Amino acid sequence: MHPLIQAELRKLCDLLKVPERQFTLFIVVDEVQETIALCQEEPVYTDGITARPILREICRVWSGLSMSRLVLAGTGIDYHAIDEILGSGTFKDRPYAQYHDIGAFDNFGSQVAYIRRYFPDKFAQHPPAWASFLSRAWTWLRGR
Repeated sequence: MHPLIQAELRKLCDLLKVPERQFTLFIVVDEVQETIALCQEEPVYTDGITARPILREICRVWSGLSMSRLVLAGTGIDYHAIDEILGSGTFKDRPYAQYHDIGAFDNFGSQVAYIRRYFPDKFAQHPPAWASFLSRAWTWLRGR
């Protein structure tokens, strides 16, 4: 699966005209606390034998890609459960950072300022598409 995803990421870089070394795809798993509950109820059998929590498999696949950063987000996250899920095998050497109270986008201007930090200036040079994108972000991410 990795080579297929890597190939698609390269296509995306070509489409956006961004060099691969300057491109980062942020993959966000929101409501991660729900995947922890699934981990306890329905393990995944990737090899047909060994039961693994689904969150472990999500992290294994997406964190192994170059050009990407995996963000686990949610409320009421059981960090002890995450440590147990990711604390063995592949993930022993992959520490993660925890961030709390990172703020919310309570007004459109603060959200736009935040978004601009992660997009090249050339995106804002296409006013209709940029305005549409910002409007959709405000609709879907208000207060997040």
